[in-house]
Amino acid sequence: MTKYNDEYFIAFRPNDDTQVHIKPDKRTALRKYHYKKLENGGDPLFFTNGFSEGEKTSDLLTDLVVDTSGLLINKKLKDELSQYTIDGVQIYPSIYIDNANNDHGNYWYLGLYTELNCLDLTRSKIEIFDFDDDDDDDFFEVKQYYLNEAVLNHINEESRLIFKVANCSKSYLFFHKSIVEFISKENFSGVNFIRVSDFNEGDQF
Repeated sequence: MTKYNDEYFIAFRPNDDTQVHIKPDKRTALRKYHYKKLENGGDPLFFTNGFSEGEKTSDLLTDLVVDTSGLLINKKLKDELSQYTIDGVQIYPSIYIDNANNDHGNYWYLGLYTELNCLDLTRSKIEIFDFDDDDDDDFFEVKQYYLNEAVLNHINEESRLIFKVANCSKSYLFFHKSIVEFISKENFSGVNFIRVSDFNEGDQF
């Protein structure tokens, strides 16, 4: 077992009905914020409750809000992460608009515009998933992740404190244990972490 499977955790939204599922407004969605680098000084990103009107959860706003490819974070975590230089990470001002149309501007969106090719293909449990038969790009449907020790050994730890694994059908964020320990110490709400060595797809539900 590589040490990295124990050192890294995957971030998930808590599996209960109280969690807000964020949805970008039209202008935010067009900016491709979840995988493109944004210019500094631009307009903030705007999010609303992703449920339809009749299904909306209560606006129980948590310290962190996880979505499919990133998360909204509070100022304390933003300040903690800002002391590091992490490859591909961008932390962008964001506003959540609640069900009553009130703005909550105390969030930043943590996303990544690069991916790390660090999946051990021989030890992970994967399936090939082709989104489009006319497209040559195949994606891995990973049932169990096994991180490639040789790849990660050659990357400075600070640079890989947070990353996404390349060529996977799901855009999970992987967090180094030092960041997870900070979040746990501060008792931030809105996120669950599962250690890579313990995770099998479906455990998050």
